Amino acid sequence: MRVIQHNCRKTYAVTIAALEAGLDLQVEIVCLQEPYIDGDFRHGAYAIYWPEKGERRDKRVAIAVRRDLLNRLSLDLQTDLVNHPYIMAMDVWDLDNSSD
Repeated sequence: MRVIQHNCRKTYAVTIAALEAGLDLQVEIVCLQEPYIDGDFRHGAYAIYWPEKGERRDKRVAIAVRRDLLNRLSLDLQTDLVNHPYIMAMDVWDLDNSSD
């Protein structure tokens, strides 16, 4: 699984560029630091996960997962592990490659 991380400086153009770079590189997960935080922000190819606690304007991180993989991956936000605006934990399991 390929993962990239990028600091987006809270700007729309940089956040989109990070996600588009993920597509170009065939990346499954993009970790976004200081992403654009408009409440209606979406991306056609990635589902974006935000920390569950607090207002979105206070969020400093997000995790984007390619939408075409959502039926193959099991995702679990680990909100009980950390409560910090710059840290987000998520368990990801590839259901196609599970050892069960």
